[in-house]
Amino acid sequence: MAELKVAPFPRHDTDGSTVTSQGQRLVTRAGDVENVNADLTSAHNTATEGVAGDLTALLHGRDEPAKQEALRLIQKLTSAGGALSVLGGQITEHDETLTGLENQIRQHEEREEQQETRSTLAPRADEADATLRGHAGQAQTALEDPLAPAVVQRLTSLGAMPATVMALYPQAGVTPAQQAEGLDAKIAAGEVPDFATMPDDEVDAYLADHPELAAAVAAMLTLPTPSPAVLALVKAQARAAAARTQDGLDDEPGQDALDKIDAGNTLLDAINQRLDAGEKLTPAEAAYIHQWTNALGAAGLAALPKAVSDSVYATHHGPSVQQADFDRYLRPVSDAILNYSNVDRHLPGAVDTDGNGIVSKAQMPLAVRELVEMRIGGHHERTDDEGFADQGYRYGNGESGSFSDITNLDRFNGWSQLMRSSTVDPGDAFAGDLAHQAIQAKQDMNAILGSASGLRHYWEGAPVQDDIDSEDDLRDLASRLHDRGASDLLSVVSRNEDASSNLLMDDTDRRALLGLNWGDGTGAGDVITHGTDRDPAEGGGTPAQARAALAVMEEIASDPRAYEDRTNEQVSDAVVDLGVRWVDTFGEQPGQTNGVRQDVEDVLGNRMKLNVSLDDDTQARFLRFVAGSGDGSDDSDPIRFQAASVNYGNQLVSGAIESGDATDLREALRWSGNAADRMHSANVDFAVDHYEDENDREAQRVVADNREAAANAAAAKFFTATGATITGAVFPPASPFLAVGTAGANTFAWDEVFPQETVPDFDAMNDEERARTVRDSYAQNDLAMDYRMATLAAGDHRDDPAFDRLYGPDGQLKPFDEVLEQNRQDPEYFRQTTALAEALVDDFQRAHPDEPDVDLDVLRRDRDVTGGSAFVDNDDPRASSSSDGWSNDDAIRRLLYGDNRAQLDEAWEGQYGYPTRFYPEEGSNRDPYPTNPDEIGD
Repeated sequence: MAELKVAPFPRHDTDGSTVTSQGQRLVTRAGDVENVNADLTSAHNTATEGVAGDLTALLHGRDEPAKQEALRLIQKLTSAGGALSVLGGQITEHDETLTGLENQIRQHEEREEQQETRSTLAPRADEADATLRGHAGQAQTALEDPLAPAVVQRLTSLGAMPATVMALYPQAGVTPAQQAEGLDAKIAAGEVPDFATMPDDEVDAYLADHPELAAAVAAMLTLPTPSPAVLALVKAQARAAAARTQDGLDDEPGQDALDKIDAGNTLLDAINQRLDAGEKLTPAEAAYIHQWTNALGAAGLAALPKAVSDSVYATHHGPSVQQADFDRYLRPVSDAILNYSNVDRHLPGAVDTDGNGIVSKAQMPLAVRELVEMRIGGHHERTDDEGFADQGYRYGNGESGSFSDITNLDRFNGWSQLMRSSTVDPGDAFAGDLAHQAIQAKQDMNAILGSASGLRHYWEGAPVQDDIDSEDDLRDLASRLHDRGASDLLSVVSRNEDASSNLLMDDTDRRALLGLNWGDGTGAGDVITHGTDRDPAEGGGTPAQARAALAVMEEIASDPRAYEDRTNEQVSDAVVDLGVRWVDTFGEQPGQTNGVRQDVEDVLGNRMKLNVSLDDDTQARFLRFVAGSGDGSDDSDPIRFQAASVNYGNQLVSGAIESGDATDLREALRWSGNAADRMHSANVDFAVDHYEDENDREAQRVVADNREAAANAAAAKFFTATGATITGAVFPPASPFLAVGTAGANTFAWDEVFPQETVPDFDAMNDEERARTVRDSYAQNDLAMDYRMATLAAGDHRDDPAFDRLYGPDGQLKPFDEVLEQNRQDPEYFRQTTALAEALVDDFQRAHPDEPDVDLDVLRRDRDVTGGSAFVDNDDPRASSSSDGWSNDDAIRRLLYGDNRAQLDEAWEGQYGYPTRFYPEEGSNRDPYPTNPDEIGD
């Protein structure tokens, strides 16, 4: 390269490295001041400890001004040092630019050519000079006001500030994006390694050696587009946090263990709180959750609830321990997992999804997949030497065939407890995965207990490996195989109403939820409740929920007696409440078809978003289940349903009176009459099954009348309790949720208002006593029916002497039970109640003289005990012959044992010569496929 024969471009006297070193010296001085600050605090504490009395109070806080001044000096030195370091780099870059231009000049040998080239390149040199002067101006601004937010933000983006910048300058408004830019700048300058290219263990080691990076990483979690280096640090921080949680799991139970778990969950909690505030999950947050979960692992996740429980009890003894004391340590983890599963809480692309854009089990962290896919117990294989090949049982585990150690039982219960602590909704697909896991877990437990029961009761002394030596062992096994965990998972699933609806619309899932031998049916009941919700205010009233409600009602109607026998109390309650929510279908005119109708009108012409219609047979069979949900001594379910039905009819009547339309009033009364007729038939049909003695017809009528009287009285009391009258009706026009009409009815204790009377022992009575008892039931029912209608007119007749018996001193209608008791002594009460009910129509006719006449007799039909809708075969406890329901042997095995069914059937028949079915004695109602040892005879 030729010699430079023209003047070089002018340089500054100070080179960049000198300026940079001066900046670094300032930052070092800031560290020195920080040490002085620490010494000052130590000296002050020593001085305070050396005095007593008033002097202590005088010294308190006296070091604060000095410490604040030191902090400001640290901030100024750090910012100024960063500004000089940046300027030094910019001077070096300027000089390198000029050197590059001069090298181009040196490409020429002759002076004239160099002169010409220099002239050509001069504008670029001037541009570099101007740029440097701009940088110098920025540096001057920074040195004049080093604490200005704009200065701190700019220096952060240029990588000239420490990782602790957000904590050191809390008022500067440094953003996570600026910190990320600064990190990338430092990587480009070689000041820190490129974390994206490093092995995980090296990133972990670097982060451990530079704890000041932790706060920076936490801030950068919210970045919508994090760089690979940032993601690498995020994952390293997640692994470090999970390790702290694991330390808590490994520690002795106590507060120290809880503190470690709490520290490990801190960022998970922060992510959840941000999402709860309406923000969306970012890719960095998703990566953190994914890495944290996998770092703790399936074993750690499942062990977390017990570790927390042991530590909470070790720290807070006695009855003061509350569920919240446990959940506060578990919820950050469980909510993070469910937030990860729910695409509604993500930024687009934050989490990998499947082809349908959802997060299913396959896209969840590996640790979560392992937990969702685990099976309870083991499949113990047999060999040809024992008579058959590749067959077996579901034992406690798959190695020894023992029942003392149940593979994955504790892990499953821990996992379900963790999920129970959550508060957020699972994603659609993951909710389905959890539901299928819950059902499979219940079936696995049934199969384990079924195997143990078979070995104990059918092959005592057989040459097989098992440890079921006694009834006590069998009962101990049954107590360990409780289904609370499965129920907890279903309750979590129920928060996602779409997923719950889909579950109920699947034939197999629906039958399992309704008919499995749940010990704890809370979760199954929750799925039914939320999957068929009708209240838009609670997220209900969607077409899917209507279709799910239809599917459940059709399912129950397919075999009402079988479901009456099988449904757990909580499941039964949920089914009855479903009927209450969709009660408007049960008073429709005969001849409807099964289906969901959208944008329809009720009998008064009010618009409804949608409703469910049922044909006559489906209605009758579903109501038969409702009637059978009471056992004759506790009729709370059927009375609750019937009272809600009556209340809805009351509101229809009240709304019709408000409208002044006689056609509306006739339709409202007709709806009430239809609903009452159908429920009466169902009650009679129930009584036919349960009271079959010499005087069964009397007993059946008393049961039906008592229930109807209870329902009428309960609805009337509710109506008066809400202050409703003809002039102040509670009927909500155009309401999309008309099951009970008012919010208060959702929590009203219908069954407590008027409990059913015990059915008398007719065989112990003579003919006169029996006749009197039946007459009393008629009279009570008629009085309750009239009292129900009288409440609708009560407000307009409180001062009428014709009804003096019915009103108390406060001017309010007397309670029904008081009217009933007084009527037994004075029939005038009955006459006045009937007259007040008839006054309802009379008032309407006087107010609307041009309207056609209305007759209350539509509510007083003479209902024969057979009922127009009653079944033909009342004596068969399982009227249905469904090929895939709970009346079919193969279906029962499939639903009870799931995919264990073939193992149980074939193994038992192959080795012992008998099927899994337990044949009870003739005439017994015991389940032929028991999974409860108390139901199995010796």
